[in-house]
Amino acid sequence: MGSMKASVRRLYVRRAGEKSWDRRVKAVEDIWRTIRAQVQALKLDYSRVRLYQDGLPNCGHEPEIVKGLAQSGSQNHQLLQELMEKGATVMGTESPE
Repeated sequence: MGSMKASVRRLYVRRAGEKSWDRRVKAVEDIWRTIRAQVQALKLDYSRVRLYQDGLPNCGHEPEIVKGLAQSGSQNHQLLQELMEKGATVMGTESPE
C-alpha cells in the first residue's frame, strides 16, 4: 500500500471499525504466509526460475526496484527478493517508455 497506508487505514477504520481492519490485515498476512510456504515447498532450481512481475519496467534496474519496494513493506516484493537471493531472476514486463 506504500505511502497511502495511513490514509487507507484511517478511512477503513472510520467506516468499518478497528477490529474489522485488524481482521483484514491478518487475512492478508495469512495469504502471504501461505503463498510463501507453497512456493518454498516446490523445491525449485532457483538458477532456472524467472519471476515475471506485472508492472515492473524492463529497464535493467529490476532488482533494485524490487529491493526498494520490499524495503518499503510490500510482501509481494519481499517474496520476490527472497527468491532472487536464492538465485531466481526477476524480469521486467513493461516497456519503460
